[in-house]
Order: sequence, then structure tokens, then C-alpha cells
Amino acid sequence: MKKGLLYILVLICCGTLFSGCLKNGTNRTINPVMTATIGLYSFNADYVEPATITPQLNDSSTSLVIKGTEAVTGKQITMTIIKYTNTTGTYSIADKKAAATYVAAGVYDVAASGVITIKDVSSNVITGYFTLTTLTGVTITNGSFVVGKPWVY
Repeated sequence: MKKGLLYILVLICCGTLFSGCLKNGTNRTINPVMTATIGLYSFNADYVEPATITPQLNDSSTSLVIKGTEAVTGKQITMTIIKYTNTTGTYSIADKKAAATYVAAGVYDVAASGVITIKDVSSNVITGYFTLTTLTGVTITNGSFVVGKPWVY
């Protein structure tokens, strides 16, 4: 009898101890989004994935990669911010501070100009917008994205 009571007390104590680990409420769901206008077409990604790339050289820095993919069409927009420092800012493709590609029907089209802007960086979410023009003349406007920080997943 005493042993059973001891187990119950231990379970209650553990439950109380671990319930204190929840911070910032219980709503920590990140809803990633990427949308853009490509001519008359509205791009709306079903999957949006953030990632970081850190080469193992001493003088290199972290790059942020954001990739949005439509499941049905297979169209994809991938943006990379070179030397990302976890802060807000505008990164120009022409100045080589960013890069982007647009994939349609399996054909990769590299962005020749445009900007990627990080509007807000919170504790677990990155929000921004973009405008791109590819080498073949495809213009992508009104682009916006919301992604979780890759290191939060």
C-alpha cells in the first residue's frame, strides 16, 4: 500500500515539474507560407522549407535558404541569402548578397535581379517579401513568405 502511494506521489511530482517546461503558452505552431505573382499566375506553395548552409571554412558564414514548392504543378522558388546574420534587411541579387531560382516544368531559371527582404525576425519565425526577374525575363512580383527558423525545428 505504501509503495503504491509512493509511486503516485512521484508521478504527480514529475508531472508538476515538467509542466513548468512549457514556455510561451501552448500555441507554438508555425504555419509556413510562400506566395507570389508570376505574370497572371498566382504561385502558392504547398511546402515551404527553411534551411541554413554553413561551410566548414573558418572565414565562411551562414546562408539562409527558403524553398517553396507547389505540389501539383511542381513549380518551385528557391531563395538564398548569403551571409545571413539573423537580422532584418534587404538583400540584392545584383549585388550578390542573395540568389534565387524559379523552376517550372523541370527547367531551372536563375534570377538576374531582384531583392529579398527580411521584414521581421522573431524568436522562431522569419517573415519577408521578394521581387525577382529571371535571366529569361520571367518577372515574379508580390512575393511574400513566413517560415520557421531552421534551427527551431
